[in-house]
Amino acid sequence: MDRRRLLIVTAALPVAGVLSNAPAAWANGDLPPGDTQPPPGPPITVTVEPIEGPDAVYLPLAPGTINDVERAKLVLRLLITNNAAASLTISKISFSFPGSGIPAKAMQGVDLVLGDGGVLTPGQAKWWSNGSVTLADDTKVKNQVYLDLPVPATVRVHVYASGYLYPVVVTLPLAPYQIGHSLPFDIADLRPGECISAVGDHWANGGAPGPQIYAHDVGVIGWDDNANAWSGLLPYAVGTPNEDLLLQDFRAWNLPIRAVADGTVISALDGMDDNTVIGQFPDPTPSPVGGNQVWLAHADGTRTYYTHLRKGTVAVANGDTVTAGQIVGRLGNSGNTTGPHIHLEVRKYVSTNPLRPWVLRDAWLIERAANTPWNPQSQLWVNGNGLGIPNKEMLIWPSKWAPVWYRPHIPEFIEYDWPPHHWTKLLDRTHDSGYHAVAISPYQVDGKALFSAVFRPAGRVAQKVSFALTAAEFAAESAALRRDGYRMVSLASHVEGEVRYTAIWSRDAGPASTSYQGVGLDEHRKQLEALTANGFRPVNVSIVAPDGTPQVSAFYVKDDSRSFAAPYLLTESDYLKAVQENARAGRQVTHVSAVTYAGRPHFSAVFQQSADGHFKHGLTSAQLFTELDGQRGGSYLTQALAGYEVDGRAAFTANWSKG
Repeated sequence: MDRRRLLIVTAALPVAGVLSNAPAAWANGDLPPGDTQPPPGPPITVTVEPIEGPDAVYLPLAPGTINDVERAKLVLRLLITNNAAASLTISKISFSFPGSGIPAKAMQGVDLVLGDGGVLTPGQAKWWSNGSVTLADDTKVKNQVYLDLPVPATVRVHVYASGYLYPVVVTLPLAPYQIGHSLPFDIADLRPGECISAVGDHWANGGAPGPQIYAHDVGVIGWDDNANAWSGLLPYAVGTPNEDLLLQDFRAWNLPIRAVADGTVISALDGMDDNTVIGQFPDPTPSPVGGNQVWLAHADGTRTYYTHLRKGTVAVANGDTVTAGQIVGRLGNSGNTTGPHIHLEVRKYVSTNPLRPWVLRDAWLIERAANTPWNPQSQLWVNGNGLGIPNKEMLIWPSKWAPVWYRPHIPEFIEYDWPPHHWTKLLDRTHDSGYHAVAISPYQVDGKALFSAVFRPAGRVAQKVSFALTAAEFAAESAALRRDGYRMVSLASHVEGEVRYTAIWSRDAGPASTSYQGVGLDEHRKQLEALTANGFRPVNVSIVAPDGTPQVSAFYVKDDSRSFAAPYLLTESDYLKAVQENARAGRQVTHVSAVTYAGRPHFSAVFQQSADGHFKHGLTSAQLFTELDGQRGGSYLTQALAGYEVDGRAAFTANWSKG
């Protein structure tokens, strides 16, 4: 049969009356009965991206957990060109998967994506992509195609035009996209308990070509043990997500953004202010919408896009050569954004700039709902190497190494405001991550005991912690540990119903030492004088005042190599004077504890000879967090830290010195 004649006839006859089963068969990916070649369609040309070699490529997705079904995401960009001498209207686009049994997917809102009602004038070319589209009734639909693995061998793209019975059909083999990139973060830049957060479904297409369909808006969230929840805000942020928040309240704010691979800077923009109104897009829409941004070109034929960077932090210029991991800027809130995050895209580095999926390298993923509360040791984590982010709220650990409570190689970290009933959990986590406590400091707030602790890499030395023991329990455990070859390295006391004691023990050689617990002020003075006369110096002096009567516990080591001072039970003003006087004498605070006595905080400190110090006093919990956050990755180590109560809230005094 002459199909050209048939097309002329069907223009005047109802389609249903002529070869009514053929279009249905073709729409499902099968040839009409008796045909071996596709029927002629409208006079259009259709080119498809993303293409690698002969294949249309899809994104293999990470499952939400290791137990979930593996899927793939297929997004295609079409360039449709009208080769006719007259205008024509694209009426329908569908994808089919011949031989798979998967029903064809008819795309919705084709005319809306193409614009002008789907009309192409003679010689005109328009982009179309199967992203999200809002229909005339304000219904938002998603045209992205999700397929269970294994993916069918081929895809057929059917493009229909009004007045033509058959579509133009493009048949392509399918293959997974394999050019991968790490995320632009270093696990060393995240705080304990933090993960990268992303959903593999971008809210916007980026126009008809769809460059943003595979894009990701990426932030940082952290687990708060006290709130028992995930949050993108720092623990001491004040305000609600859309009210009274500052940019620096967000965990993601100012995070270093790093090159995902070696490359060349092809565009770098800086100078746009960060939006300070949280929860709202700026009005008018800024230009460029990406704000402060960097484009990098890579040897694998891709370019990567980093946007919404903080003003004044773009660290590269056009033409610069960068290496993988190099900081190119810091995460901000510039451009068309409602809150601090980074928008990431990858594209093929050719003139038409076609979209490409972001295939992960060096990352572990898990669905947030499956990892609440935070558990890096869960067996459900997925090694994301070679996979993409699925359309779920995902936690991402940006490292080739599996998640841990505390990442390796941290010189020091501090946990504080921990109640006693969480303490065993904290010690287990730090131990499993290869860290030991080097100091533990209890304090009272509103009648409740809280603890802070300093942790450093464990090394090969075995450690034990005697935690919150009564006097009898502590005496028995101390004797047992000494018999097993352990020595005390730290001692503290607090009141929780009765006086309790906490000590750190190390199984290694060390100087001679001695200690006492629960003595009065006069006895402490006598012991201090006698022991220092015999070459001992105090390491810890801890005072509690149950029923208003001070009780002193202290730990000493044999060491007369450095001058020291150990004033105790000082008022706040006397303590601050002692800090100044000792600093003039070349001594810094190496230990401090606090107790509420006679209705006011009193301090006991040990000062030793030290070249430098960084002393802070009266810090709130939020201010301490900021202070510690500013020192991450620096060369300062904690010498002394103590909490105390001011107006029913915790306050802190601390000293740091160069490590």
